[in-house]
Amino acid sequence: MRKPACLYLTNLPIILLLAASYALQAVPVTWFFSGVTFSDGGTASGSFVYDASTGVYSSINMDTTPGTAVTSATAPGAGGNYTQQSPGFATATQNLFLTDSLITTGVTRGISVSFAAPLTDTGGTIAIGSGLAEGFCSNASCSLVGSGFRVITAGSVVALSATGPQNWYMRDVRFDDGGLAMGSFTYDASSNTFSNIAVWVTAGTTFTTTRHYLVSQASASSGVIALVTTTPAQAGDRILMINLGGAMTNAAGTINIAAGATTAEQTCSAVNCIATSGALRLLTSGQITTVRPVNYARILSDIVDGNFGGSQFQTTIIATNLSDQPVAFNLDFFQDNGSAFNVPGIGSNTVQTVPARGTIFLPSTGGTNTGVQGWARARGAQNLTVTAVFTQKNANAGGDVQNVVNGEPVDTPTFSMAFDNTNGAVGGFALTNPDGLQAMKVLAVAYDNAGNIILNDSSITLNPLSHTAFNFQSQAGYNVLVNKKGLLRIFAIPTTLPGTAPLIGLNGLMIKFLPNSSTATIQAVHQ
Repeated sequence: MRKPACLYLTNLPIILLLAASYALQAVPVTWFFSGVTFSDGGTASGSFVYDASTGVYSSINMDTTPGTAVTSATAPGAGGNYTQQSPGFATATQNLFLTDSLITTGVTRGISVSFAAPLTDTGGTIAIGSGLAEGFCSNASCSLVGSGFRVITAGSVVALSATGPQNWYMRDVRFDDGGLAMGSFTYDASSNTFSNIAVWVTAGTTFTTTRHYLVSQASASSGVIALVTTTPAQAGDRILMINLGGAMTNAAGTINIAAGATTAEQTCSAVNCIATSGALRLLTSGQITTVRPVNYARILSDIVDGNFGGSQFQTTIIATNLSDQPVAFNLDFFQDNGSAFNVPGIGSNTVQTVPARGTIFLPSTGGTNTGVQGWARARGAQNLTVTAVFTQKNANAGGDVQNVVNGEPVDTPTFSMAFDNTNGAVGGFALTNPDGLQAMKVLAVAYDNAGNIILNDSSITLNPLSHTAFNFQSQAGYNVLVNKKGLLRIFAIPTTLPGTAPLIGLNGLMIKFLPNSSTATIQAVHQ
C-alpha cells in the first residue's frame, strides 16, 4: 500500500488526567528516552521532566540521529534537537508533541511521541507507541508532517520513582576542627537500608587524616546516619554519627543536620563500635538533600602518565574554588578497563580541600614507569573548576608539550566537537563511559564542513567506567575523517534495553597532532 503524503500527529489516544487525589501527591519526574529507533535506522535520546499533578512537561531535550543511509543534513530523516512543545496541542499524560524551533512550514522539524501508559511519579519503564512520525511541519501549528517522514519502531522511556529510595547528597557539612564532609548515599525508608555509600571527611586539627566511609552501622535509621569504613568496625576505627533534624523518607526533600554532642566523628573503643572514647570532633552545620547539585560530578576524559613508547608523560590536576568557603571534593582515577588507576604521587582515590577562592595543584611524579592511560572523576565539584594538564617531555625541538583537559559535565545526552584533519594533522579521540552500571554503545555521526553526513558508526561499546583512545587513521569507521574537517557528534545508547535511569551519557576529548609534533586539545560541547 502506498505511504500517505502527510501524516497527522493527532491520530493518537488521549487519556484523561489522573484523579486529583493522586495528582496532589505527585512530584516532577525526569524521564529518559531509551532504545528509541526509527524506520530508517535513526535513534532518539534525551530526557524531559513531567509533573503528573499539573500535566506539565519541562526541561525537554531530545535528540534524534540520521537514518543509516541519510547523507544530507537537510533531509527529513537527518535528525534534530527538540526542546519545546508544539503550540498546536494540549498537554496529555500519554502524548508529547515537539518541535525543534519556532514553526516555519517546511523548515521546522516536528515529532510526535505517545506512551503506552500515563506518565506518573512512580517511575519505571513505559513503552513508546510505534508508527508515530518525525518530519518537517506541514502547517503553522505543526499538526502534521509532510512526505518523507519516518516513524518510530521501538523504544521506551525510563525514570526513577519519585517515591522510591532516594539519593541524598551532603551540603556544606562542617566540623568544629576545620574538617569537611562530602559525598552521597541512597536510603530506602521502606526497608531502613542504606546503600551506594560514598562519603569522605577531610583532615582537621582533631583528626589529621582523611576517611572514606563505605558502610552503614546497624544503629542507623531514618533520623540517624551512622557510617564506618569497614564491617565489623574494630577498636581504633572511626565512626561518623549524624543526627538529623527530621526523618528521611522515600520522597524528595532537604533536612538540616542537628548539631549536638552526639553529632560527631568519634573513635571506636570496641568491636562493632558499640562504644566510643577519646578524640571526637563535632559537626556544626550542614544539610542533606535529594537535590543533586548541578555539576556535582566532573569528568576528565583523558589522563596520561608514565612512559609510552619512549615518550614520558606527567599529569597535574588543578582545582580552583569559586566560592568564599573551603570546599572538599573527591577525585578518583580509572584505567581503560574501568579498574582503579593509581597515579604516582596522587593515588587512585583521594579527597582534597580547596581553600576559599583558592587553587590546589596535584602533580603526579611521572617518571619512567610503564605508561597508563585512563580518565578521572571529580565529585563534589559543583563550586570548583577542575582541569588536568598532561605534559609530554621533550616532545619536539622546542621541548615539552602540554595539553589541557577541562572537567566536563555528566547527564547530557550528546556532545559534539569540531575537527580539522587537513594539512597533515592527525586527530586523536578519547571516550569515557562514566556510568558505573551500564555498558553504552557509542553512536558517532560526523558531518563535513558543507554539512554532509560522512560517518554514522556504532561499532564501539564501552563497558561501565571504561575508556578508550585512538587515532582516526587507525580506527575502523572513523578513518573516513582523515584529511577532512567538520563536526563530530556522539550519542550514548544502553546495550541492555530498556536501560536504567538516569542515563548520564558519555564524555570525550579530541587532541589534534600537528606535523611539527605540537598538539592542541579540542573540548567537547555538551547539550
